[in-house]
Order: sequence, then structure tokens, then C-alpha cells
Amino acid sequence: MKKNLFYLLFAMVVPLSSMAQSEVSRFLSSGASDMEKLTEAYLEPFGKGFGTAMNAGWYNTAKPHQLFGFDVTINATLAMVPTQDESFDLDNYTWNFLLPGPDSESPTIAGSGDGASVGLDMGNGNTISNLYDLPSGTGFAMVPLPMMQVGVGVFKGTDLSFRFFPEVGLGDFGKVGMFGFGLRHDFKQWIPGFKKLPFDMSAQFGWSRLSGTYNKVEYYPTDYIDVPFEVVDPQLPTSEEGIANDYYRTQDLTLTSSAWNTNLIISKKIAVLTGYVSIGYAASNFNIALNGNYLLPDYIPASDPDYNASDDTNGDYIVTVLDSDNEMRDPIDANIQYSSVNTSVGLRLKLALLTLHAAYVYQDYSMYNVGLGVSFR
Repeated sequence: MKKNLFYLLFAMVVPLSSMAQSEVSRFLSSGASDMEKLTEAYLEPFGKGFGTAMNAGWYNTAKPHQLFGFDVTINATLAMVPTQDESFDLDNYTWNFLLPGPDSESPTIAGSGDGASVGLDMGNGNTISNLYDLPSGTGFAMVPLPMMQVGVGVFKGTDLSFRFFPEVGLGDFGKVGMFGFGLRHDFKQWIPGFKKLPFDMSAQFGWSRLSGTYNKVEYYPTDYIDVPFEVVDPQLPTSEEGIANDYYRTQDLTLTSSAWNTNLIISKKIAVLTGYVSIGYAASNFNIALNGNYLLPDYIPASDPDYNASDDTNGDYIVTVLDSDNEMRDPIDANIQYSSVNTSVGLRLKLALLTLHAAYVYQDYSMYNVGLGVSFR
């Protein structure tokens, strides 16, 4: 039979501590397609919430800065995960090898409770039931995100906003960086009869991108699996240096999130208070990728013609194998997309140069945003 690869690589994305060692040793087989589906299904609330939160806090008034006016604002956003995204049903997906159990519903990262028990369809009528449990939920159904931005007035009722921090190295662990820009324009001035109306109205656009790399994946089956391998390919490296050269140095985990939004904003200032409302559209794309070379264990059950009882030294009717042919390159490239029409309402307090604001954004992934800043002109 053509061997089915058991890819423990999903454990790079979710905590290994959420599974027993015996389950980790047989965790997630089925190839890249099933792996990506599981990754996307489990992490969907985080990907959507993170991308949504990146679109928050671009404005707290419809009135742009005057020429060379500026603001520096620190925002904090909390995106709320809707109840329907706290779990996923395995029966709603088409799997290559994964075999859902009788209870096919499992928590996402934002849900709570234990993960569903699943098995493996080995082909030719060979199946293994209740092979391992999927990761449990965290019980944390929200995604927080802090942000700092700078705005500056440029010309004719227009200002620009920037979100930026240069790529920062995290020692030997990786790096992270972000860049974003926004535009706000008072178009009321161009509409006859609107200029003198007692409120401000503008159009806004914002785009941002965050990327990070984690270099310390360092996956090799013998490091993660607390079960002896009964058949080992002699061509595989045996020393820590050999494993590092062949595998560790090629491996990393990358996270990239890009988001954009556009809004129509109306605001009204009364003394030190400014109330504002908006309607708009926002979209985001969250990508998580596991890159490099990964050696994947293989398992031969007693029902398989290739099973050799003399190799089954564990006596569990499954032969555990490490074979250099079972190597996978760049196994995960998961994308989580989200888009939504939204409305928001907010209030800003301005005391001299100091500003405080709070806003609520209504959509599937509703958001709360608060901020503190300094604003001039």
C-alpha cells in the first residue's frame, strides 16, 4: 500500500500540551489538504478576529486635520467572536483520510470543552477509530489588539494616517513588523449646499499589513513522540547536528495578516464632545504557513498487508515507522478571509490637546475600541 503520512505538524500551531503523548504520537494524518482544513477550521475565529481588529481605530471624528495638524493615538480593540464560530462540525468538510467519530462537533480556538475524537481512513477498507482527540478550546472568545498611529493634515480637507513599526528581531526566535496607511477627506465641501450644514462628513480608507516569523519550530519526530519507532530508515540523520542541518535550519512558521476598510463618517462636535457614526465595508486575509522540511512518521496497522508482526515490538498491532521517503515540504499554507459591511458609533472627549475616545462597531465580529491621544489642529 502507499503509506499514509501522519503529520504531527498541526502541533506546531496548537499546544502539544492539549493532547496526551500517546495521542501526539499518532496525531493528524492525511496529508497537507486535511491539515490545512483542520488548521483553518480551528483557528478561524482568531484569523477573522485579528484581521477585523486591524481595521479598527482609524478615526474618531469626521473632521480632518488642518494643514500640518497632527495626532498621535494609542488604540486598544477587542473583537468579539460570535457564538456560531466557537465550534465547527467535521461532517461539513470533505476529508481525504480523516475519519470523524460519532460526535463530529469540535471547539475552535475560541470555544470551550474537549476536542472531538477522530480516526483515520487508511484506504482499502482499513480504518482506525478514536485514534486521537483534536485540540480543546481556550474558552477565550475574543481577540484583543493594541495599535498606535500618527495622523497629519496635508491639504484641502485631507489628512493621512500611518501605522508603522520597523521589522524587529526577536533574538533567535524570529521577527515581526507592521506597516499601514490611511486617508480621510472632507468631501462635503464639494457638494453644493452641504458646506454650511452643521456637521462634518468625510470618506475614509485604511490599509495595514502585519507579518511575523518564528524560527524556533525545530520539529523532528523523535523530539515530539514519546513512543519508540520500531522501523527506522538507516539513511536518516542520527546526531543532533545532522538533524539540525537537514531539518531545523529549514523550518519556520510565518504569520501574515492584511486588512483594509473604507467608511463614510459623519460627526458633530458640541463643546468638548464629538459624537460620530459611520457605515462602511472591511475585509481581511490572515495567513499562517509552516515552511521547511518535515519528516513525518508512518503507521502500519495489523489490517494492512505490509504489517509484519515481528516488527511490532510495542505489541499494539501498529508498527511505527520513520522513513526518509515520508518527508514533506512546506506542509501548511492556510488562509482565513473575512469581509463585512459594518456600522459604528463613537464618542470623543477633547481636553486641550488630550483626546479620549470609545467606539462600538456592529458586524458579525463586533468590536469595542478605546483610545488615548494627543491632537493639534
